[in-house]
Amino acid sequence: MKENEDKYRLIAQSTSDLICTITFDLNPVHTYISPSYKYVLGYDPSDLISKSVWDFIHPDDKIGLLPLLKKYLSAIGKDIVSKAAPDKFENLSMRIKDKGGRWHYIECTANMIGKELLLVSKDVTEQKETENKLKENEKLLSLILQSTDDGILVGLKDGSFVYANERFARMWNIPDDMMREKNRKKLHEFVYSQLKNPSGFFTEVDRLYELDKEHLGVVEFKDGRIFERYSVPLKKNGKIWGRVWSFRDVTERKKAEETIRRSAEDWSMTFNAISDAIFLQDINYTIIKANEAFCRMVKLKPEDVVGKRCYRLLHNTDTPWPDCPFEKTKKNNKAHTSEINDPHIGTPLLVTTSPIFNDKGELSGSVHVSKDISQIKKTEKELKDKIHDLEVFRSVAVGRETKMIELKKRIKELEDKLSKH
Repeated sequence: MKENEDKYRLIAQSTSDLICTITFDLNPVHTYISPSYKYVLGYDPSDLISKSVWDFIHPDDKIGLLPLLKKYLSAIGKDIVSKAAPDKFENLSMRIKDKGGRWHYIECTANMIGKELLLVSKDVTEQKETENKLKENEKLLSLILQSTDDGILVGLKDGSFVYANERFARMWNIPDDMMREKNRKKLHEFVYSQLKNPSGFFTEVDRLYELDKEHLGVVEFKDGRIFERYSVPLKKNGKIWGRVWSFRDVTERKKAEETIRRSAEDWSMTFNAISDAIFLQDINYTIIKANEAFCRMVKLKPEDVVGKRCYRLLHNTDTPWPDCPFEKTKKNNKAHTSEINDPHIGTPLLVTTSPIFNDKGELSGSVHVSKDISQIKKTEKELKDKIHDLEVFRSVAVGRETKMIELKKRIKELEDKLSKH
């Protein structure tokens, strides 16, 4: 008997489990404490022996141990529990305070040993704290998923799903009872009826479940709605077992993008339809965009024009033209016009530069408009020539008239003289 007791004591002293015995009454005290209490909770046996158990148990957890004591006390009173029944045990969970005042989560097994209760416990604090953090993270994640504007679905490769937020159900107009039922066939039929290209949609979904990378696509509905669909694979031990799907309603954004695209096309068509040579330049005279008329004038393709300095293309110089209107625009942020007649261009131009400002109100460039005035110049020359001819004619005509008047005057004088004789 003593040999067995020595073995049990040796085991108790060697194990990392917390082993203790307590008395059977409503205010139990410790009667034995294993050395492991020192390593786990910081207590020497003398710190706990004969001390009340209640002093070390969390107030909220005392209610778990008290019914057990009452149960065993009642059993003893009825002489039900005896030394021959050591297999009577209970599993308990509680928090115990260590010597530094920190609470430890303990899971223990309670056994009847004669008139005492044997408690064999494990410190599961780290496990419990990890579980609590996971629960908190799950709760936080659930709140995030429920508050997002995206519809979230965690689907499996067989077409079923394990999670969907409320937004997903609302976006797809799926009734609550159908979501709770999770009937794959009914859900597929319900979704199928809404899509513009349902067969293509489900074919793509099946393909994506085998894809080991993220994917971004678009889902179009019969009623004109457009969803952006983003998905990533879920893997375990290197194998894909499902996929997380995120759906975002981008109907209004797509409409806005289409409006912008059409406006850009209209602007480009208008820009290129203008007969004047036009380009946009930055503050350093670098061409940003040019219309077709300008490209024809310099005999270059648009891609060969953009990024070049305007004065190098137009004047074949390394500095701006002496009477460059943009130089004036840079000085006072106003539009300026100059007549440019450069032999390198070969055509007289009327050039206007209008300022472009950035979001801060600072000059960032200009719109450069060159108008071919060769016809105007030709017309001006023709007008000048005609005016000159008219002046000559008038001069001749006026001279002749003057001579006729003088001649008539001389004739009159001669007639007067003859009449006197």
